[in-house]
Amino acid sequence: ELGGKGLFTREIETALSEGSIDIAVHSMKDMPVDQPDGLILDTYLPREDVRDALLGSATRIADLPQGATVGTSSIRRRAQLQNRRPDLNVVEFRGTVQTRLKKLADGVAQATFLASAGLNRLGMDVGAVPLDADEMLPAVAQGAIGIERRANDTATADLLARAAVGLADDLLTTSLLTATCPILLSPAMHTEMWQNPATQANVALLRSRGFHVLDPAVGRLTGADSGSGRLPDPTDIVAAGLALLAPQDFIGRHVLVSAGGTREAVDPVRYLGNRSSGRQGVAIAQRAAERGARVTLVGANLDVVVPAGIDVVAVESAEQMGVAMLGLLPTADVIIMAAAVADFRPSDVSDHKIKKTSSAPTAIELRTNPDVLTTLTAARTPGQIFIGFAAETIGGDELMLAGRDKLQRKGCDLLVANDVSGGQVFGQSTTAAIIVDSRGGLLAVPSTTKIDLADQLLDVVATWESEAG
Repeated sequence: ELGGKGLFTREIETALSEGSIDIAVHSMKDMPVDQPDGLILDTYLPREDVRDALLGSATRIADLPQGATVGTSSIRRRAQLQNRRPDLNVVEFRGTVQTRLKKLADGVAQATFLASAGLNRLGMDVGAVPLDADEMLPAVAQGAIGIERRANDTATADLLARAAVGLADDLLTTSLLTATCPILLSPAMHTEMWQNPATQANVALLRSRGFHVLDPAVGRLTGADSGSGRLPDPTDIVAAGLALLAPQDFIGRHVLVSAGGTREAVDPVRYLGNRSSGRQGVAIAQRAAERGARVTLVGANLDVVVPAGIDVVAVESAEQMGVAMLGLLPTADVIIMAAAVADFRPSDVSDHKIKKTSSAPTAIELRTNPDVLTTLTAARTPGQIFIGFAAETIGGDELMLAGRDKLQRKGCDLLVANDVSGGQVFGQSTTAAIIVDSRGGLLAVPSTTKIDLADQLLDVVATWESEAG
């Protein structure tokens, strides 16, 4: 095991040059220009026969004869080759897998990169591969091996256009036409290409046919320009992929979620607040949407980004949250109050900033805020499910008893209680909790991610609905 945190490190380069290892398998977003021999990038070849055939016929760049002709369609790889082996004759090599193999057989070139044709992700030259691409198509369509267009790691404007019209001129587009599984596309291109009406029309057409097309991120692109067209963050791509595999047990349901911490104004500058970041509520909203629900999130001062596809109502104070939640209540099937709502607010709010003086500040008189959750449960209609949250600074049996007490007082069906002492929950990506219900049930959730807790809570809600039905 070499390297660290997904970065190409000197440790790997040294190990290769000293001969302590022969091949380094490494995952990285951008390979170095001076790529050392023996480095394999992002290898994903689960079928041993395919892997052995490709590796067995691989030719290292350093082993190519003087003046050899090498075909590649990648501008970046062309620059790498010319930098490392100026003696090589680098030619443009485009076309299908069969076309490239035929060019090798005809002697047009001595080596090429088949990674750009979608067979593998090897960061080295591959000579004549003893595999018939046509024989591989059924296996690819069934998901037996991983495929990728190495020259187009993302859904480029060209790929979107070819997929939209149903072309099948290479392994990838042929696989798209034969696939019966959900398909996720992650576009990346220059801003002008993404915004072009032709590209937008292709995206709309693909989405209408059931393709899942992510919007590109905004940021620095491959050149000096910036804008919309950057490859979405890998975590967003993974989340979108997992969402396609999520159970669709909330289709037809409207889930209303509150999240974040309310702020009660003292003056135009200061406020009384709490440490809630909104992470748990946003996680619940995200997973509910991924499981098919129509989701509305009433968010108070969130520190996290709300995923696309969720309706957001932004509020500041407890009073504003109460009004927003009550207005949305009639259409909601599941109501989840994950927000940390302030119990008190200043009796009087100064119109001007309270100035610092030599004397100690006067006391701030407080008044009790309306209880949002109790107000909502009092206005419930048959079939609605209410879930409350309790942030406590106790654990064990005390936490369970406090959770049951609040469950009864608030009129909830379910309640999630957790110990937030010691900074172990607020603002963190992990949590631990217990889920109690009005039927006497209890589910202990040990330390886990907030996304996982969201899923476990929604599982309980789905079971609750089925048992009630």
